[in-house]
Amino acid sequence: MTPKRLRALASVVLALSVVACGGVKQPDPTSAPTDSGAPRAVETMVVGVHIPAARGLGDAFGLTASDLPLYSLHPNGSLWDPVVGRFVYSGVYRHDESLSPVPDLAEAPCAVSADLLRISCRLREASFHDGTSVTADDVAFTYGLLLSDACLDEAVDMPPRPRLPGCLTPDVVRLEAATALDQRTVEFRLSEPDPGLLTSVLPDVLIEPRAIVEAAFAEFVNATEGADPASLEAVASRLAAALRP
Repeated sequence: MTPKRLRALASVVLALSVVACGGVKQPDPTSAPTDSGAPRAVETMVVGVHIPAARGLGDAFGLTASDLPLYSLHPNGSLWDPVVGRFVYSGVYRHDESLSPVPDLAEAPCAVSADLLRISCRLREASFHDGTSVTADDVAFTYGLLLSDACLDEAVDMPPRPRLPGCLTPDVVRLEAATALDQRTVEFRLSEPDPGLLTSVLPDVLIEPRAIVEAAFAEFVNATEGADPASLEAVASRLAAALRP
């Protein structure tokens, strides 16, 4: 692929629809707009995304930031995932333009107990894309998945298999559990004080709707009923062997 083509691929434009709660009066194209000084709603917002080159990438391959392709340069992820994902998902916190952690789904900064082992977050009113409300149970469920044995378990018969990306291992955060105290309050319990929960984990973990995840898993279980695990493992082993250099 030519450098010109790569530069073209590296320009991402996202069209975001802004939906109002009520009806929106369409502008009359025959009349000149009036400048009242007040902000006006728009139907489309165009966002340009620029990703800087990773350290050493340019020296190794002679690439500039604008040469980076859209496909992944990493075996278990994409350079674009964290950028585009924030247009779709939200976390309890997010990073602002100075990379400081600020509330996102949280309606205010989370409260930290005196012993620094419990962090309580009150959620603002928000909805998923299907219109269902985001609840503390969705937050606790998402964190529970990332803390679960299924996410952390490396003891499988088909080496090598790394942990799933995003698992909350002890080397990432000293988090023991996330619990929904009520519909809009979630509490995080730590085994020892760890500022990384507020600065890194709460902004990076993107919340999933529990009902959708469980429905999708139930559909998967039904579709795979009667499948022979041994034959599937044999196919997976052959694929893994073929992919190894």
